[in-house]
Amino acid sequence: MISAATLRKRVLVLLAVTAGLVFCPAAGSADTTVRFDTTLGQFDVLLYEDNAVSETVRNFLGYVTDGDYDETIFHRRVEDFVLQGGGFSHDDTGAVAISTDAPIQLETQFSNTRGTIAMARTSALNSATSQFYFNLVDNTFLDGPTGYAVYGEVLGDGMDVIDLLSSQQSWPATSVHGAWGQLPMIDYPGGAIDQDSPIHDYLEWILSVNIVGDANDDGYVDQGDLAGILDNWGTFVTPGDMLAGDFSGDGFVAGDDLDAFIAAEILFSKGKYVKTCRAYENFLEKYPGSGFYDVAKFPPRWMICLSFIRLQR
Repeated sequence: MISAATLRKRVLVLLAVTAGLVFCPAAGSADTTVRFDTTLGQFDVLLYEDNAVSETVRNFLGYVTDGDYDETIFHRRVEDFVLQGGGFSHDDTGAVAISTDAPIQLETQFSNTRGTIAMARTSALNSATSQFYFNLVDNTFLDGPTGYAVYGEVLGDGMDVIDLLSSQQSWPATSVHGAWGQLPMIDYPGGAIDQDSPIHDYLEWILSVNIVGDANDDGYVDQGDLAGILDNWGTFVTPGDMLAGDFSGDGFVAGDDLDAFIAAEILFSKGKYVKTCRAYENFLEKYPGSGFYDVAKFPPRWMICLSFIRLQR
């Protein structure tokens, strides 16, 4: 592993060479990964870059960057079907619906297979706003031009967390809100539920949803997100504090993935495009769960590398 001093020197050189350039595109334009932090653990979701669902991804990321999904709940769990959220929070007054933007057009390019995320909607085709669901099994009957818009998939072992959330018992809570007929709760002691029932601490909370790598919450993964790494390399910080440089969530600002990423970036800044392509390929293959994965897949970089290789032939 490279030393803190060497890393600082390399990153400073890199930032000087690429000053003014944005590493990754604006939110929603390509291969964005978001991280859900819930009461039962974290999981990452890759949002599809396909133009056929670009409006759906853009809409979802609008809620993410505005913080609308933070401190909300999963309000619907149907066994062997879906886990749904993105619509409500809860406080001492009862159910609180989140503020929504205008409904979006239906985009049905991908299949509702296990582990995918899709937009929930009413019976009207173009009615989706903020609510989403995770497919717990293959629900391909939801596909087709009049089906439901799939726009991403859970990465790695993230379905373990979703399965844990989905293993909790559902309770009828329509007296709190009409949409809460199958409300999942954790270790709820039982009993009839009404508006005054103390259910708050038993709910399945979505603590936050953030773009992976976007430490300063500006909707971009860029140079501004690397400041914490320079300041805290090789030290322990609050786990998951990306602003302090912890992109992996383990509470330590370091890692072989960062070494590999910086090595590829340095090659790119020096114009060594053939070696850069190989370095990026190596990084993407070895570290698919890294907070720098999206950065390494920035499409213009691949275009520059591939164009250079073609010119050499």
